[in-house]
Amino acid sequence: MALEDILRRIEADSKLSCEQIIEEARRRAESIKKEAQDRANALKEEILKQGKAKAREQRDRILTIAALERRKSLLEAKQEGIRTALQRALGSFVEMPVDEYKTLIRDMLLGAASGTEQVIVSPRDHELLDEAFFAEVNEALQKMGKPGRLSLSPETRPMSGGVILASGQVEKNLSFDMTLSLIQDDLEPEVAGILYSD
Repeated sequence: MALEDILRRIEADSKLSCEQIIEEARRRAESIKKEAQDRANALKEEILKQGKAKAREQRDRILTIAALERRKSLLEAKQEGIRTALQRALGSFVEMPVDEYKTLIRDMLLGAASGTEQVIVSPRDHELLDEAFFAEVNEALQKMGKPGRLSLSPETRPMSGGVILASGQVEKNLSFDMTLSLIQDDLEPEVAGILYSD
């Protein structure tokens, strides 16, 4: 084998080897490019997925807040409706004809008094509920088997109507204001329970 043949063979082998190296480099580059593309696609998908999840969370949070605000507004409207209805009821007691009003107070006293209390009323009722009224109530109490010694207290209290029964240090508040306040306190949780029962 001549030198020229050896050189040609070395050159051919080198060329083949270079082509193989270049081809291998191309394959590796293609593989790296594909891996990078796959990773980029996966990352893109993950980012989109996280973005969608975050958007869903934000949407859900906004919807929840809106629902709570709606319920809160509805509850406030219901409470205002209750307050308005109770104020009207209070007004109807205050504007009641005198005879009906006295009958209402008489019935309250007969139902709640033991028969020995002092009766505290509003300044308006202090003029309205006279000795004859208390004589009639005491007579009815005696017929019920009670002592029948109710008396009008010289003390008055600021209230819309009704009575406060005082016996020593103990008072039983039967004023319209207190009664309507208790009714309102009972109604508000019921209304709230209806609103938040979902």
